[in-house]
Amino acid sequence: MPEISIVMPTYNSESSVNEALEAIFNLDYDLKRVELLLVDGCSKDDTLEILKEMEKRSPLNSFKLVQVASNIPEARNRGIQLAQGDYVCFIDSDVVVPKDFLSRLMVYMEEKDVGGVMGYPVYTRNSLLTNLIRSKKGKNPWYFMGRKIRNADVLTCMCTLYKADLVKDIRLSSDQIRGEDAEIAISVRKEGYRLVWDGSVVCEHIKRLTVRTALREWFNDGRGRALLVLKHWRTERRLLKSSLRYLMHLAIPTSFVASALSFLGAPGFATTLLRLSPLIVIASFYLYLLSTFRGAKQKILYPLPNMLFNLAFSLGLLHGFMKRVFGG
Repeated sequence: MPEISIVMPTYNSESSVNEALEAIFNLDYDLKRVELLLVDGCSKDDTLEILKEMEKRSPLNSFKLVQVASNIPEARNRGIQLAQGDYVCFIDSDVVVPKDFLSRLMVYMEEKDVGGVMGYPVYTRNSLLTNLIRSKKGKNPWYFMGRKIRNADVLTCMCTLYKADLVKDIRLSSDQIRGEDAEIAISVRKEGYRLVWDGSVVCEHIKRLTVRTALREWFNDGRGRALLVLKHWRTERRLLKSSLRYLMHLAIPTSFVASALSFLGAPGFATTLLRLSPLIVIASFYLYLLSTFRGAKQKILYPLPNMLFNLAFSLGLLHGFMKRVFGG
């Protein structure tokens, strides 16, 4: 019997899955105690051919390929059902984990009150946005490298390890295709276990990050968060509060609307304030963000993109709330 079951959903992943699997094959953990469950959503590219070739040289205890004609939540459900290990590890097909990934995360599993632990996926491939925010040493100040949160609210399933007995009965909703993996973390925490997020276990998210794709992802993440909040708001007050803090960014577009409307009114002190409100609001957010980062480069490069992406997340939140409340 394997000790760890790695679940990796794939769909049209030919550009990344080879690197993701190579990283797993090169882990410093005893791979004879690890099984790999690849759940493919009927890929239309060369993903299946790549997986079959990788299987021939797999050093793992077991290498299983399963196809499901569905989406990512259903793929994870199928992986959970098939997992035989004492621990279930989720790794996305576009995430390259470090050599010591499993050995470092397994240390946390020795703590009885820890139910899950996640590494930190960082965009590393060349793109305009990634190059903009990367430091000279190659570290990405977009994330808080090395930071550890020993009581996290939620974890995603990009590079995460859970105790199997805590997740084996969980079934993710196939209707929610963003943020659905956070359901696992919430369920584990409701059982009284802590979630750990270790920013020093840096994993490469090899999907290219551009401004357009980042804005789309943050918007969709906001929509997914809205569904989680509406479902769990009675018990997940921390999740609700953090979501409401994001909504403060809606003051930015609101200020622009107020400024535009102010030109219809008579001149005066109040009108002048309204006309200047976009500058006042943006400057306030910028000054707040400046206080959260160290180093001149981070202070110069980070706040404005952060403000932009938080706004996209906030708009996604608002869209998710409005759609669920008024659209059913």
